[in-house]
Amino acid sequence: MTPGSRTRSDDAAAQPDDQPESAAAGQVIARVESADDGEECTLFPADADAEELVTTWLTAADDSFVDLSDCR
Repeated sequence: MTPGSRTRSDDAAAQPDDQPESAAAGQVIARVESADDGEECTLFPADADAEELVTTWLTAADDSFVDLSDCR
């Protein structure tokens, strides 16, 4: 994926109906995507409707992650 790109044409969009039935208010779902140039993790509310998913999310690229032992 190119920098700033958050989806690829072959990815299925995450839909609220795809969430587990146990999803509740205040919980988030993490979607991890792998590509040749790295990984990204996107977090979004478990109870978000389709309209909310467009604006309520947070994505971190692979260079944003650190090893836990490096932070101690």
